[in-house]
This record gives sequence, structure tokens and C-alpha cells, in this order.
Amino acid sequence: MEDFDYLPAGPPDQHTWEYRRRKFDAFWMSCINEKGSITNDHVDGLKLELERCFCSGAWVAVILLAAAIAEVQLSYLDKWKKNEAVIFLESLRISEDWEWLRNRRNKLIHGANKRSANRLSVEEYRRQRDDLQLDAQKALRVALLVALNNPEP
Repeated sequence: MEDFDYLPAGPPDQHTWEYRRRKFDAFWMSCINEKGSITNDHVDGLKLELERCFCSGAWVAVILLAAAIAEVQLSYLDKWKKNEAVIFLESLRISEDWEWLRNRRNKLIHGANKRSANRLSVEEYRRQRDDLQLDAQKALRVALLVALNNPEP
């Protein structure tokens, strides 16, 4: 008999949603620059979707969207070029986390090889949801630091 316990029966209950919502807010507050941050509509819309995915427990989607948000924000700030990106990411102390996120996202989307530890396997999706959640939280932090630390000059 096939084991389908890993499949969610539906959306999270209200208690779980609210718990995750408060956790998302805590990440937000720990990442935002005290002087605010400038973004654009594209980043702002993606941040709303990121929040929905996080509250839903869609951990893979959180990782993918987090990487997209960081890339869009870096491009918007004209810091996509190697030197500008390195300086900006180092100023946030997330250079290594950014590299991790890019690699994790790329391997989730494209795969790598059969031995890749970051390639999403069915077993990982089914049985290692807690690990995916931790990765999603790490990815969320990177995205929010990039998107929320650009005060107007």
C-alpha cells in the first residue's frame, strides 16, 4: 500500500498559519533597516507571495521565491554586477548565505547530479520537511536582508 502521509490534507489550520505569520513578522523585524528601505512594486509583490508561501508551509516555494526576490532587488538597486553585489552582500554579512541560496535554488530547479545533496528528492520532500523548513527560514532571512536594507540616501 502506498504511503501518502507526507501529503498535506489541506492548508494549515488557523493556529499554525498565525504562528508562522508571527514568525515571518519576527524575521521581518530582525532584518529591516531602521531607516526603512526602498524597493519596487515587483519586489513588494513577491514579498507578499513569499509571506503566503511561508505561512502555508510551502518550503520549496519559499526557497525559490527568496532567491528571486534577492536577485530582483539587486538588479533594481543596480548592484547585480559582481563587484557591486559582493560589496553589498558583504556589508550585510550574508555573502556565504547568498551563495548557499543560489546553489540551493539552482539545484532545486535544475538538479545537478544523482549524488547532489541539494537536489530535491522525493524522500526529502516526504520525510525531511523539518530540514526543508530550516532551509526556507535561512532563505527567507537572506531575501529580507537584501530587500529591507536599502534606505533612501
